[in-house]
Amino acid sequence: MEATLQRQARILLIDDDEVDFVITRKLLGKLPDHRYELDWVDTYEGGLQAVASDRYDVCLVDYQLGPQTGLDLLREVRARGSELPMIILTARSDERIDAEAFALGAAGFIDKARLDSEELDRSLRYALRREGLVNDLVKHNAELLHMHRLTELFLERNSLQEACGEVVHEIARFTGFPMIAIERHDEARGTLEPLGVMGTQARGEAVEPEVPIHRSSTARVLDTHAPWVEMECTTADRDGLKHLDWVWVQSAMSLPIIVGGQVTGVLTLAHSEAHVLDSSQVNLAAGLASHVGRLIGRLHDPAYARTGPPQQGDSEAARTVEQLVRLHAWALSEAGRRGVALRWETLASVPPATDADELFEVVGSLLESALASSRAGTVGVRLFPVDDPSRVEVSLELPSDERERKEAVSAGTHLVEMLEGTQTIADDTGVERMQLKVRLRG
Repeated sequence: MEATLQRQARILLIDDDEVDFVITRKLLGKLPDHRYELDWVDTYEGGLQAVASDRYDVCLVDYQLGPQTGLDLLREVRARGSELPMIILTARSDERIDAEAFALGAAGFIDKARLDSEELDRSLRYALRREGLVNDLVKHNAELLHMHRLTELFLERNSLQEACGEVVHEIARFTGFPMIAIERHDEARGTLEPLGVMGTQARGEAVEPEVPIHRSSTARVLDTHAPWVEMECTTADRDGLKHLDWVWVQSAMSLPIIVGGQVTGVLTLAHSEAHVLDSSQVNLAAGLASHVGRLIGRLHDPAYARTGPPQQGDSEAARTVEQLVRLHAWALSEAGRRGVALRWETLASVPPATDADELFEVVGSLLESALASSRAGTVGVRLFPVDDPSRVEVSLELPSDERERKEAVSAGTHLVEMLEGTQTIADDTGVERMQLKVRLRG
């Protein structure tokens, strides 16, 4: 929903009086940033059709709509399954109407006699945030049910291959990606073994039982411990996926599967069409890879069965690695969306005392600041320098325009509370960059 608040929110006004439309348009026009886009329909039936179009973020509906009322419309909209936030407008204050409106699920109730720009803006922002919270809750519950289903599949199947063979179908159903693969890394042999693969397999060739890692596009996550996200795959990328017998891949992402703090495999999701991979999709995929890793470790990994559950320190280290993967996945997606190149360097292994939540919060804040400030160029991340593994650094390329440069510096320094210091440097190509440094608590 933050994305809705950043772009123009689409507002639908259902009111049979054109004067009310003119007044509402003027009130919204007084607000800064032109954050709302207003459409108007003047009939009950027209309102139902407009709501059904799913084009709007919030609906303002007048209580009196000819022989029918806004409450009648709200009741019918809910009966048709729409959860569009609806705010009732009325010319008189009536506690009974107010109570009935909220009982039907109205997002707000405004007395026209007291309506001004500030009140209208506050009501719309509340409705948008309320919708966001509800959507997040529904999404979270769906993800929990999906994770539970994956757990059931691992528990019910006798072998790892059998479980993964069904898990890839469940992941495809939930994510909408038609091509899914789970591969296991055999470090001694230097190969990847497909445990579960599904997709468009029209080449008529079998999935290879194992492939040398140098031939696989997905293997790059093994060395970097970082996600691979590609929205427009190259010929080389597609050649590196041929061992999975996928005919045509346009977009793909591979996430490391972590067992006991070690990257032991790869989860890949791919699509035959160019696909804009937003941060929520990449984050979901990272969460799925993390969950699959935990299930493999607990139920099918011989080392885990022999040694028992990991100790607290091992568990925290594994969680820190998982948080880093999630963070990198989010950063890749956000950088791609903003047209910014991302350079990610983990210079040393994760320090034992690193707190996973603090790392996610601190580096996430730095990245959000840098990505918001960088209009083009490259954002660089340096994690755990060898000379001081308690420090993290994020750098952003400074615009040449003086005004934009000042805005970037201001955003970069004020959005981060734990900032240890800033420094302006020139990189190898002579481009000026600003470094933001933060020291993690030990």
